[in-house]
Order: sequence, then C-alpha cells, then structure tokens
Amino acid sequence: MQKVKQIIGVDISKLTLDIHFHQKNQHLKIDNNFSGFKVLIKKIKELKLLNTELFVVLEFTGGYEYRFIHFLSLYSIDYVRMPGLAIKRSMGIIRGKSDMVDAKRIAQFGYEKQDSLVKDKPLNKNILALKELLAIRKEQVVRKTA
Repeated sequence: MQKVKQIIGVDISKLTLDIHFHQKNQHLKIDNNFSGFKVLIKKIKELKLLNTELFVVLEFTGGYEYRFIHFLSLYSIDYVRMPGLAIKRSMGIIRGKSDMVDAKRIAQFGYEKQDSLVKDKPLNKNILALKELLAIRKEQVVRKTA
C-alpha cells in the first residue's frame, strides 16, 4: 500500500466511535450513527484532508461497525478491519485501557503496519443486510432462552 497522509484509528462501540488522527495527534468522539458521521466529515474538512489521503483502521466488533463501513464506502474512504488480537499482540504488554487509548493504539498499529495492510473491499449491501438480520435473530434467541 502506498503511504497515506493520515492514518485514522477507530475504536467502535455500540453507541459511540472514538477516533484518533495519528499524524495530527487529535482525538474525536462521535455517535455511532449518521449524525455522528457528519461531525467526522466536518472534522476532516477542518483538517483540510482529502478522502483519498485517509486510511481508517478499525477492529472487528461483531456488527457495530457495519454502519460506519457503509459510511466509509459512500465517501470512498479506504479502510481495513483487523482482529483485536493482532493489534493487541503487536503492542506487547501495555497497562491502562479506555476507548480513547484504544483508538490511539489502533492508529499507531495502522501507522506502523501501513506497508503491509491491504484495504478491505466494500461489503455487498445484501450481505450487510443479512448479517444485520442474523445479529437481530441471535439477540432474539438469547432473549427467548433467558
């Protein structure tokens, strides 16, 4: 992969996204919905970055990232999803944990490994819809068995 101007690390949770701009050393916390994504676009414009200059690194979260991935695809922003264990192992033993710190560590991982990272292909809309339905089904099964 070619060097990019800005690596962005994203720690995803159900309600919020913690975003760290590695080269700018800035942190942003937004809602995990389209109104929050608009705040991210404003921040990108404020930092005078182009979508082609960005590379987003995020962890697999089991479904919470699908809206964000859809947003990245709409704006043609390259991204890669990485297993959390790969990021954790690359950092070694580190103390302290918070969403803000995790976003910074993910961005650091992306910066160090940017030569070997390969951007993900956009997910098919039909597959995304099926995955969301399966997640809803799984949640309903757990509720019913409880």
